[in-house]
Amino acid sequence: MEGYTAALTGMELGDGAPGMVPPPEKPSGGWAGKLCGVVMLVALCGTSAMLFHCHGLTQSHGIETNEHQQNLKQISTNMKAAIHLHGEFNPKVYNKSVLWRDGDGHSFFQGGLKLENNEIIIPQNGLYFVYSQVSFRVLCSSAAGHTNQPLSHTIMRWSDSYSDEKPLLSAVSTMCQSDASGLDRRYNAVYLGAIFSLEIEDRLWTDTNQPKNVDGGDGKTFFGVFAL
Repeated sequence: MEGYTAALTGMELGDGAPGMVPPPEKPSGGWAGKLCGVVMLVALCGTSAMLFHCHGLTQSHGIETNEHQQNLKQISTNMKAAIHLHGEFNPKVYNKSVLWRDGDGHSFFQGGLKLENNEIIIPQNGLYFVYSQVSFRVLCSSAAGHTNQPLSHTIMRWSDSYSDEKPLLSAVSTMCQSDASGLDRRYNAVYLGAIFSLEIEDRLWTDTNQPKNVDGGDGKTFFGVFAL
């Protein structure tokens, strides 16, 4: 195109024979330089595009990582509060009732629910399912008068709303009902469970009338709460 433009310019100035277009000049070193410049420009554009693409991938990977971390944080934040405790009777540690543990067997806690001084502490207002089971192992003997023994298990609650303690759930069972001759080992379990509206800093604990007869085997005596 540059040679063609030069030819038109020559015609307009009247150089050379009338109606004749001067032959194009032989390409000089300037053409080679321009060609090299175009090649270098294309190479630079390609390199820039590659760098931009890599930078875009790096940014995209960073965004995905941040989103993954945010999702994990949201999951941990929205995790439902729950606690499940294993119980036993250990008079050397606690002789008033069942001793609850949060680090034995299948016991666990999460979401703010925790065990303090043998009591479950409620982390925030809401609906909770509260449950407990106590298994008893009683030696019955009619000669010793071990007949018709009552076994009671109660979940207690203390709340700021009424600044007092009250029974939340309670049940009574009987054992050694028959007049057995000699010794007879009997087993029984008392289970409690219901939904309650609880408040922050409420405290829940249990009261069992015959803790020395509690069976502390795996899965037999437990106490728990989980948020709904």
